Amino acid sequence: MVPVPDAKPVVNNRASYVSRYWSVISVKGLQRHRRYRAWIDFVRYRGNGDCGVSARLEIYGDRKLLKSFRYSDLREMRKPFVLSIPYEVTHDGAVELKFREYSDTGGFWGVWDVVVSDQYELPETLSGSGADKAGAEMKIRDPLIENKKELRPEKPVKENKKSAP
Repeated sequence: MVPVPDAKPVVNNRASYVSRYWSVISVKGLQRHRRYRAWIDFVRYRGNGDCGVSARLEIYGDRKLLKSFRYSDLREMRKPFVLSIPYEVTHDGAVELKFREYSDTGGFWGVWDVVVSDQYELPETLSGSGADKAGAEMKIRDPLIENKKELRPEKPVKENKKSAP
């Protein structure tokens, strides 16, 4: 299978895959009473057809389920996918977008980029050539935060069984 290339406006050809437990993107500095959207450029592959992958992805905004996908939904999805973030999730000026994968083996859900903005349209570039005011004001932030230690579930302690004398 051949991956569909990374789409504009951020083209760095680097993707992150949803971790075994989950992956989180923390977005801060949002303004109250603004409607925000997240443009998500999922990793897709050419020629995968009906590959029989049984995987599901859920996206949460501050513990509220915003969207759920099946892997087969990627074929019909607009590239990049637009996710509306409700006001009640961003009222405090920040949001944690949590990506959680449900599958047998994991590693099916990859993301090239996520752009969060209050603009109605995604700009062609984020470099800010002067012609695109929205693009000039947008900045590239930290990449996907994966496997934060405090997010990993604790492993049970194994007890050593000694044989009886």
